[in-house]
Amino acid sequence: MACVARDPVSGLLLTRRQSNKYGLTYYGVACWETRSEAEQALEGEPGIWEVREVEEALVKRGNVKLANSDRNQLFLPAEGDVLELVRQGE
Repeated sequence: MACVARDPVSGLLLTRRQSNKYGLTYYGVACWETRSEAEQALEGEPGIWEVREVEEALVKRGNVKLANSDRNQLFLPAEGDVLELVRQGE
């Protein structure tokens, strides 16, 4: 399981520029291994975020949908695990 940050009103997932284990930069879903890590990291983030545990496969699907572009946003409904992609500027 992985922990992600989700806006409780809109369902928007927190995404950002980050580096993988090889040092390559990409734009993807912000995720943490534990709830406590996520809560601690979110203390400095603007807005109100809830921590939600999801399958790691969902994070990977989300990163593919984002296509390494900060013009894309991902939404996750309160129930279920179907990601909705919204492209900004279209």
